[in-house]
Amino acid sequence: MIGSSVFKVNAYDGDTGFNGQILFSISDGNTDNCFNIDMETGLISVFLPMDREKRDRYLLNLTIYDLGLPQKTAWRLLTVYIEDANDNAPQFLQEGGYTIVIPENTAIGTDVIQVEATDKDLGPNGEIVYSVLSSTTQFGINSTNGIVYVAGQLDREFVPVFNLKIEARDKAEKGSQKFSATTLKVILEDVNDCPPLFIPNVYKARALEDLPVGTVVAWLDTQDPDLGLGGQVRYSLANDYNEWFEVDKASGAIRLTKELDYETRQFYNLTVKAKDKGRPVSLLSVTSVEVEVVDVNENLYAPYFSHFALTVPVKENARIGTTLLQVTAEDEDTGRDGEIQYSIRDGSGLGRFAIDEET
Repeated sequence: MIGSSVFKVNAYDGDTGFNGQILFSISDGNTDNCFNIDMETGLISVFLPMDREKRDRYLLNLTIYDLGLPQKTAWRLLTVYIEDANDNAPQFLQEGGYTIVIPENTAIGTDVIQVEATDKDLGPNGEIVYSVLSSTTQFGINSTNGIVYVAGQLDREFVPVFNLKIEARDKAEKGSQKFSATTLKVILEDVNDCPPLFIPNVYKARALEDLPVGTVVAWLDTQDPDLGLGGQVRYSLANDYNEWFEVDKASGAIRLTKELDYETRQFYNLTVKAKDKGRPVSLLSVTSVEVEVVDVNENLYAPYFSHFALTVPVKENARIGTTLLQVTAEDEDTGRDGEIQYSIRDGSGLGRFAIDEET
């Protein structure tokens, strides 16, 4: 530090009076004027701050002379070595931080980048230890050479970008250690590692049997977090029951291509595929669509009697319960729609006659 004593020059002159009075000076080598010498005592001290990184030694020409006539002089060379002090912090070679792009399927243990810092100091003061200050299990750093490597499983769909803070610290043994920090931005490049995911896992649909051809009976939906072609999904049917159904490749809409008939088939189990367009490998998922056909009351025809009017005689003393007549009606519908029930609706015999609703 300024004012510190460096060296005491000792000299002797056997003369007396002015002839023996010695004065001290630095005649050469004090390039930066860092040193000062007391002219009377010969004590050399620090006059200005020194920087070992700019100059690590000085060769001073120390000259002494008396005040006699003629004046006598003598000189000696003094080498002053500047010891290192930990006055420099490590500096990263690349200013403004680092940015890299790596595939998201980079294997654990793979080296991804080397960050490098320098320290102008000597010995432990200039030796650097690297560390990652950010809390992460995905990346680590070699403390000696600054190589950053993958330490944990990466997944772009979970964390697409890492912003890491990296420190370079010296190993000073005396005083406080010095350090500096930089940033490392790691961008994960997408890899087609996610197959399309059906939402929901299994589809169930109910379709009325009288739905017209072209009606959408189910709509497929998938989720694929991959980017680009890896996230574009196309749909297809693994079985269409002899072209009874079709699916739109892009939208996933399943439509009827033929009319349904509950009496013929009541249930369809379609197998559908969702495949992305990833390159070089595409991924697919498979699920099922259960289509239940719902019966519709078609009842197209009204019942009809074979005769418009009938006449039957009955004795006035006929007992209650006497059978008078059996009427017959027809219905061209099939199934329950063709089953007939009978009843007396009107006429002067209301309350006097009854009819069996089945026969």
